[in-house]
This record gives sequence, structure tokens and C-alpha cells, in this order.
Amino acid sequence: KRNILNNFFYAVSILLLIASCNKRDEPLQNLIINGSAELPRYDSVPPNWINVQGHWVSPEGDSASHDCAFAQNGKHLFFAGNDTLGILQQDVSVSNYAKDIDAHKQQFIFNGYVYSLDQGPNSDQAQIIITGLDSSKTKITTIFNTDSTRSLNKWKLVADTFFAPPSTKFLRVQLIAIRHVGGDNDGYFDNIILNAVPVKNNLILYLVIAAAACILAITFRMIMQQQKTGIKD
Repeated sequence: KRNILNNFFYAVSILLLIASCNKRDEPLQNLIINGSAELPRYDSVPPNWINVQGHWVSPEGDSASHDCAFAQNGKHLFFAGNDTLGILQQDVSVSNYAKDIDAHKQQFIFNGYVYSLDQGPNSDQAQIIITGLDSSKTKITTIFNTDSTRSLNKWKLVADTFFAPPSTKFLRVQLIAIRHVGGDNDGYFDNIILNAVPVKNNLILYLVIAAAACILAITFRMIMQQQKTGIKD
């Protein structure tokens, strides 16, 4: 009886070990660096972003230096300056997910906030575009495009869940501010997040493999035990 009980606990231990290897409940990581404009310096191009067009800075929202909008997250926001068109860009490497991307298994979740200062029907606009790129950063396809939107005097969440096309190695995120009236370009952005969704393993397959391993382990231990008993006799 003791041997049977030991075998049972041994098998359960193997099953729990294999099942634990299948857990993927860690918090999702934001693949965008400085997605909330909180890294200094604040009076120049936001760190980890590329100023394609405009004079982008990350001022403190609702402060003496910039009082057109509260920050949606933290203290700072993305502001394109006084240019007619502002484009701020970050290329996010997703090469670590290449195998699942090429197998069309890898999903990504995007969340971002846009805001337009209320200046009437022709108020300035904000737009976010995500483009898939290959290893040479040649455009594959536009994955997500909010079009030019106006969310007057309030932050609007724009979000999408998508599969990156095969061969995608980078996701290019562009924040685009479009000025129609006034001196400043009053299309604002904040709290930009891109997450990779963990790819679920085939749990049933793991359980079958675990069960088979347990049966083999029990059988092996029983054979070994019988052989020891035979030697003693």
C-alpha cells in the first residue's frame, strides 16, 4: 500500500510540474517605451520617440507651461508644437514573437488616448496609425488606423486587437496631430500601450502527455519494486 501511495504522489508531482510550465499569467508588458510621455526631458522630443515632423515635446498637462489639456495618465502628454502637421513615431521590435506571428497565432492589443481642444467645428485633429514592417522596415500593411478624429475637450480611448501579418518584425506606431485653426497644434496624445497577448499552449495535449508520463513512471517504479522484491526472495 505504501508503494502504491508513493507512486501516486510521484505521478501527481509530475502532473503538477508540467501543468505549472503551461501557466502564463504574468502581467502584460507595454512594448512601447515612454508611452505616457513621463520620461524627461520634457522640453524636447520625448525619449524613445522619433520626431518625423513637427516640434514634439511632452509638457505637463494643466500647468503654467501648457494648460490646454490635463494629462490622461501621469502628469505629461504628447504635444506637437505649433506646426500644421505633427508626426511622432516609435518602431517597436516584435522579433521575439516571430514564430507565432508567422504561424498567425500572435495577437497584439493596442490602447491609446486622443484629445482635441474645442475650437469649433474645425478644431484640430488627432490620428494614430500602426504599420507592420519586415526586418528591413519595408511596409507590409497598415494594421490599425483611427482616421483623423476630434474628441473635444475630453480624452477618447482608441483600441484594437489584431494579428500581425507574417514576416512582421516591427510595429511602427505613429501619432499624428493635424492643425486647422489657431497657433498651436491642439491634437494631443497620452497613455499609449501595446501588449503582446500570450499564446495559449494546447492544454489538453499537455495533460495527455502528463498523464502518459505518469503512467510510465508508475509502471517503471512498480517493475523496479518487483525486481527488488524478487532479488530479496
